Amino acid sequence: MERAVYQELAHLDESDWWWFVGRRAIIERTLRRHLVPSAAPRRILDAGCGSGGNLPMLEQFGVVTGVEPGPIAVEAARRRCPRARVLEGGIPEGLPTGEQFELIGLFDVLEHIERPVEALRSVRGALAPGGQLIVTVPAFPFLWSKHDEANHHFRRYTLRSLTGELSAAGFQVAFHTHYNIALFPPIAAVRLLRKLLPGEESDNEGSLNSGLANTILTRTFSAEGHLVSRVRFPFGVSLLVIAR
Repeated sequence: MERAVYQELAHLDESDWWWFVGRRAIIERTLRRHLVPSAAPRRILDAGCGSGGNLPMLEQFGVVTGVEPGPIAVEAARRRCPRARVLEGGIPEGLPTGEQFELIGLFDVLEHIERPVEALRSVRGALAPGGQLIVTVPAFPFLWSKHDEANHHFRRYTLRSLTGELSAAGFQVAFHTHYNIALFPPIAAVRLLRKLLPGEESDNEGSLNSGLANTILTRTFSAEGHLVSRVRFPFGVSLLVIAR
């Protein structure tokens, strides 16, 4: 991504933007329900950790390492979570050499990678025997918008396309669900309308990042954590998969 995009995402994450807060709550509840029990502290890798917003949450489950290609984001992640080890590097070439982890997270990362199966194979090599991979990605190609283009996405996923890539890389899917369910109908309606009506589409996904609207959206999104960690929902703006 460009420097400006990194800076904007870091600002939104640090300002408790509803999307980051809600996704974090869903990931945490899903991990609490689906993580394989471990007697020793887990070694955890957040591959593509961005500005480090998920690192403090992941520390509840083990010892955390983050990897991120952007130096601006790496600096922000180190400030956000001083206890975590944060390395500068991309995927697959920047993963820690000779190390294995019991849990690896790819949180809205795969859509940024041109050759995802190659990246997933590298991630599989960094996963310890019996380890788990948790992946989140944007769902449904028909929701493609200027927001995807601004963030340099190569694709949005269906459940079939994501599980197909995971299978090709040697993973077995243990759990899957869509999330951001409550907001799926209005987001789908707006994006479809923009495709049907003439006019310039703008990328204003981050505009609701303060005040009452942000509070309502945060609570709405975060509340889904109770459900999506248990139920396999067939629709939602995003998709979550746990694989082994």
